Amino acid sequence: MTARHLSSRISIALLLGAILVLPQVSRAGTKTSVRAASMGGAYTAVAEGVQATRWNPANLAFEGSSDFGIELFSARAGVANNGIDLDLYNRTAGAHLDDSDKRAILASIPSDGLNTSLEAGASILGVHFGRMALSFSGEGAAYSKLPHDVFQLVLMGNAASDSIDFSQAEGEAISYASVRLSAASSLGETAFGRLHVGMTLSYLEGLAYGRLEKVQGSLVTRPSGILGEASALLTTAQRGQGLGLDLGVATEWNSQWRAGMTLENAYGRIQFNSNLERRSFVATTDTLDVITVQETSSADSLYSTSDLVESIDPFHVDLPRILRFGLARTGERSVVALEYEQGFSRRAGASTTPFAAIGAEWRGLGWLPLRVGISGGGLRGSSASAGIGLRLASFRLDLAAATVGQLWPGNPRGIVVGIGTGLEF
Repeated sequence: MTARHLSSRISIALLLGAILVLPQVSRAGTKTSVRAASMGGAYTAVAEGVQATRWNPANLAFEGSSDFGIELFSARAGVANNGIDLDLYNRTAGAHLDDSDKRAILASIPSDGLNTSLEAGASILGVHFGRMALSFSGEGAAYSKLPHDVFQLVLMGNAASDSIDFSQAEGEAISYASVRLSAASSLGETAFGRLHVGMTLSYLEGLAYGRLEKVQGSLVTRPSGILGEASALLTTAQRGQGLGLDLGVATEWNSQWRAGMTLENAYGRIQFNSNLERRSFVATTDTLDVITVQETSSADSLYSTSDLVESIDPFHVDLPRILRFGLARTGERSVVALEYEQGFSRRAGASTTPFAAIGAEWRGLGWLPLRVGISGGGLRGSSASAGIGLRLASFRLDLAAATVGQLWPGNPRGIVVGIGTGLEF
């Protein structure tokens, strides 16, 4: 027995909840450095100037760094998922799906569900002077997870003896603007080389937040008919204020080696206080059978649905803590860097899956630096990146692109692009 109309109704609470969460990201992306994107994210021990405010503020004390610089504009954006690749998307998006298409989509989605992450962000008019830096940016992140059973239901309907569970759905999105002030100090020579410490203090202006707080649902086929219920609880808010603190330590030795460690969001909290809502979606049906479907003129009368919105009190959101380690060998014409990252919670913009990357930059042409990188783990899985720069006197221009889901840019499951300009003196 099948019931395609029931499939749509019983999953609407979950799909609508995820759709409402993801568009909350008007400005996203935790770190907007284009040079970092082209080097696969291997940047904690490499970042200098304004870019050090987010990657490692202790790097502002590195010897040989420029005394003054301006970040005119920097932006990057990306989207990724863990199942549907570019070829499958091009074949099925907007097309009539036959059974082979549906089976291909289901086969591509992991058994624990389809994860999707979004990034986009920009920084404008950042400036560094000596061992201090000031930056202005818009940033955030979003992710969603839909269980495999949801796609099974929507694409194939339900079959006899099916029992389908929706309770593993997740979703969160946050966007905010920030003003960041960084400072670094040198502790002098130690057994580990010249040791530097730094901190970034941030004022955070919350723009929007959304989170699927609770999802429940199941569909069961019995001889007497189909029983189903799905519910989702979505919390949303706009406007808020908060503070953030990042801590960093860096060392350099033998004029070529650098290492660093950063605790991002050692403290980070935004108190949201405007347009605070909690929305409940519920869809149910009781012993729906073929006869009932055939004798009912309106499909809407076969199901019971509700959408309840209530106001809630102000609440705070803690930004996820992320620990990063970096090691780099820097030369006159080249840089090779390694990165390891560990998040402490699965949140928008963070993952508990370890992330590792290796990146390189070659400056043999002087005015045209070339960059590459590969990475794995974290939010996006395997990724390959490349980029170029342009150096004309004090002016710089950087471009970057990365594929997500595989190390060869042929059929990726996502892409990241970026562009940035600035001045260095």
